[in-house]
Amino acid sequence: MTTNVDQDGLLDALTPVLWLTFFSGNSLRLPKEHPRKLVQSLMVTIDCSVCLLLVIYAIQLKHIFKIPETNSCKFLIGLCFQLFYSCVALRSCIGLWRKSTSGLAFTRLLESYNLKSDRKLISKLKRSNSCLLIASVALLGVTISLLATFFLTLVIPKDSILVKVLMLTHHGSDTFVFEVFGFSLLSFSIGCGHLSQLWLLLFFSRLICYEFTTIRRRVRHSNAHELAREIESIRREYEEVVHLVEAVEDLLSFNLLFLFSAMVPTTCIFLYALIQQGVEEVDLGVIGVMAFTAVTECVLIVSLGIRINKKAHELKEDLYNVDMTNMSSDVISKLSIFLTRLTASPIGISVAGLFIIDNSTILMLAGTLLTYVVVVIQTKPTSNKFRLPVPERNCTFI
Repeated sequence: MTTNVDQDGLLDALTPVLWLTFFSGNSLRLPKEHPRKLVQSLMVTIDCSVCLLLVIYAIQLKHIFKIPETNSCKFLIGLCFQLFYSCVALRSCIGLWRKSTSGLAFTRLLESYNLKSDRKLISKLKRSNSCLLIASVALLGVTISLLATFFLTLVIPKDSILVKVLMLTHHGSDTFVFEVFGFSLLSFSIGCGHLSQLWLLLFFSRLICYEFTTIRRRVRHSNAHELAREIESIRREYEEVVHLVEAVEDLLSFNLLFLFSAMVPTTCIFLYALIQQGVEEVDLGVIGVMAFTAVTECVLIVSLGIRINKKAHELKEDLYNVDMTNMSSDVISKLSIFLTRLTASPIGISVAGLFIIDNSTILMLAGTLLTYVVVVIQTKPTSNKFRLPVPERNCTFI
């Protein structure tokens, strides 16, 4: 049994994910009638504080350019950290600006939702979001605790780029513990921001795919006479789901752009450091964790985007198989317009309008990384210890 899920029902299902955005310093602006004034003030205070800290941290990382250019690998690793924190700070600033102006993406998303969804599905998604919230907080807590323990118990080499990037003082000083604690809080906020965007996309992708599947099932189980009578209502329902896709895209588009902008350089620099020599194990481990996290997040986002794109275009195969023998010209023209809508342009989540996430995205990203690996291997200097000895020859002129 299906029933209309209103704005309150959808917002209630999203509450666990909204807590992650609350801790990330990039909270979503809710309709005025939902949060209290105290909660609104607290959200704005946390958002501004985290945004200010990220900007200050990104600016202070300018000292990485003082690394000698002879050590190009360390310079690139430091540049990778600079790029990562700059992207996070810029994303936070843009999110704060969009929320304070007319760009109320999340409010428009809630208002545009007018679909017939199974209430059981919404309840299931709410339980899933609650489990994801607990798992996310536990994962972030364990990871950051391990990092803090690592910084506090082990002595990091002074020539490590990690010491300069994290701006840590000498191990054992009075301010060292506070610096590690502050870095841990900032890392927790950044982690909440990444996970909240991922869970938001997961929530709406499941909802969107369910709606597209319901429409396709309705077309498949209808005969030619029923389809001729209901083609207009089916087309309108399909457009409502497409509007929901566009609203989700408006909400997450710039966040996806910053994610891909940080993922590709981070992965390339990690591959460069892995192939080259003379890199500290600590630096290689940290940049490896960053690359693995970014790649994993991108794989999940690309898979969800491909699924939405696939579900959005599956309906055209069923419409191609419709028997139009006894249909009127008016119904055939409506069916042709509907098919043109399905085939004219791709439907899905775009990355700031640059490209739609579909199957070709995998080929694009994989080709970029493989090309970079080939270039790095070809330009790697050959070590003398791997060269075979060449016997000397005495040449005597007669």
